[in-house]
Amino acid sequence: MVKANFYDILVKFVAKNRYFITYIFFGVLSLLLEVAVRVVLNQNFSFYLADFFALLLGIIFSAFANLKFNFNVPKKKYLRSIIYFFLVSIFSYVSQSNFVAQFPNLLPQNEYLSRVLVSGIFFIFFYFIHLRLTFSKVVKVGFAIHPKSNTAFSEETENAIEYADFIHIDLIDETYNTDNVCNDIVIINSIIEKQKEKNIQIHMMTKNPEKYLNKINIKKVDIFVHLDEMEKLRVNKNLEVDNLGVVLNNPAMKTIELKKIVKDYKKIMVLCIDNPGFSGQKFNIKYYQLLTKLDEVKLHNNEITVDGGVNNNNAKYFSVQKIVSQSYLVNGNNPVIKIFTLKEENRYG
Repeated sequence: MVKANFYDILVKFVAKNRYFITYIFFGVLSLLLEVAVRVVLNQNFSFYLADFFALLLGIIFSAFANLKFNFNVPKKKYLRSIIYFFLVSIFSYVSQSNFVAQFPNLLPQNEYLSRVLVSGIFFIFFYFIHLRLTFSKVVKVGFAIHPKSNTAFSEETENAIEYADFIHIDLIDETYNTDNVCNDIVIINSIIEKQKEKNIQIHMMTKNPEKYLNKINIKKVDIFVHLDEMEKLRVNKNLEVDNLGVVLNNPAMKTIELKKIVKDYKKIMVLCIDNPGFSGQKFNIKYYQLLTKLDEVKLHNNEITVDGGVNNNNAKYFSVQKIVSQSYLVNGNNPVIKIFTLKEENRYG
């Protein structure tokens, strides 16, 4: 039992910190490569020439390894990512060189050991700079919750909630599905209160969204209303423009319609199933075309979420910022690993 618990904790830790752990691994390899090249070239070339080529090969190796195998950057983003990677890496090297010049007495006399030690000191800081600039498009995975009354969360659900990047709440009332009513306001507000550190989306599958707005703490969440119901929604003084998003559920929408939507709404959700309000449906492949058109017309500040039938087989095709899943994550074991798998499969980040 102890071994099983330790294994579960280890798996969760590795899954949650996968990018950082892999970045460290490739960083160590690049440093070893750099030191080895410097040792060889120092025998026949000047110090500066050997230093230049060793540094260049180390950066090239680290850039290729991280872009290809760690952060899974798509080809269309390679050039921008490589430029950022080289700029940040050069800035890191210059900072390290200045540190060595300012505090020579704090470091070992051996130049190779000194290089490794100083790199380690600066490693974490410049990792977060890389994460912010070079690899800023890693997709976020959300876990979908149905707020039914008297529903107890399983261990798999609790794990999915803990390790998901954000929470997605499906509010469904009898106007959408009389057999799957999930509109317990107490549960919804309880989730909002407990998950203060996570972004929360509320997907309103109701013909009367305004009915629920005064009952939910909407200032802390993103509210998504279907396009057909949006025009019925009267101005609500408590509802900020930035946290009101629109749901698209028609794969036949024209480009001219999408151009208007991306201007009117910052946050857009594409529901890629045929019958909203019903669980376990398969992804409708007709939405690939809609997502492609939306990607072509979206503005730089649009945030797009894909919901409905998302799994490891189709996640790679979504050029979006967020994806939502439930059935795929909790069917079987290891929802934490499945969250990582969706991130890995998605070709946007």
